Amino acid sequence: MTPDIRICEYAPVSIEEVTSATQWWIERGYDIERITHSGHRGGCLLGNPFGSILIELVGQSYRESAIAATYIRTDDNGQILWAKIRLRSDVPERVLEHEIGHALGWLHLSKRGHMMHPIHERGGWDDEWLVVSPP
Repeated sequence: MTPDIRICEYAPVSIEEVTSATQWWIERGYDIERITHSGHRGGCLLGNPFGSILIELVGQSYRESAIAATYIRTDDNGQILWAKIRLRSDVPERVLEHEIGHALGWLHLSKRGHMMHPIHERGGWDDEWLVVSPP
């Protein structure tokens, strides 16, 4: 399934920032349907976010040490149905790309300099294993 990305009200990112972060994944062979702002019925508060990646601002009860988190819902076969990316208002560069990686199904990888490294300060732009093979 090719997801769309919906930016919820009060999310701490602009369409331009999300487009740039998404472009990093598109250049590696991933498909994204479209990027839009989402209203209440778009899955942010009401409705079904099926096939979407939602981007939200985290609430007050969020862990102080975490910069961001991504939650995914899968079916019985492990296929991703939807994902929610929750960001703090002060996310550093590369965090949105990293969280989109989780929404696309990637887990953490403890390789220094890698996009999916779990510790932001030890991560980077390395995309080894993330590039989609041509058909």
